[in-house]
Amino acid sequence: MPARSVTDIQAAERLFEATFRVLADAGLTYYFVTVFLEKEREMERLEACILLGFLAVFAWIDCRKKELPLSLLGVCGVVGIVFSRLIFDRTWSVILGGACVGGFILLCSLVMKESVGFADGILFCALGTYTGMWQTLLLLFGATALCGLAGGFLLLTKKCTRKESLAFAPFVLAAFVGEMILC
Repeated sequence: MPARSVTDIQAAERLFEATFRVLADAGLTYYFVTVFLEKEREMERLEACILLGFLAVFAWIDCRKKELPLSLLGVCGVVGIVFSRLIFDRTWSVILGGACVGGFILLCSLVMKESVGFADGILFCALGTYTGMWQTLLLLFGATALCGLAGGFLLLTKKCTRKESLAFAPFVLAAFVGEMILC
């Protein structure tokens, strides 16, 4: 075997060192990206837990009284705006887009002389500040479908009449939980 020169050994050491640095940099980058993504997921989980808590309280109150307290809805909306702007750095267009879904429900409530609850519209305005327009629309669709199925079942079993109203917040809660499980 031929003897290796000092320059060959130094070149091999430099190559090894450069390779090690690249791998170490890639490893650190991977570590920081996964830590960042994990922190992002943790914040999303925290936001989901806060929203789940608000929705559980709203569902309980709506089942008992068939009305929602506007002050608590306002607190929910303010917390949603703070979370969206300060923690998730969402744009105002995303926040307002989500709130517009609730605005549409409020408009429907006015036009249909509160066949759709006014507080339900404010609830969706508050939800929209957390979730944005598309997820809020998905929640509205899911809650409406669940409410329609439950109402149809109650009508078929003659447990209620067509003139009776159903509390809507429990169906919003069920749709939110379903969305959390499925998505």
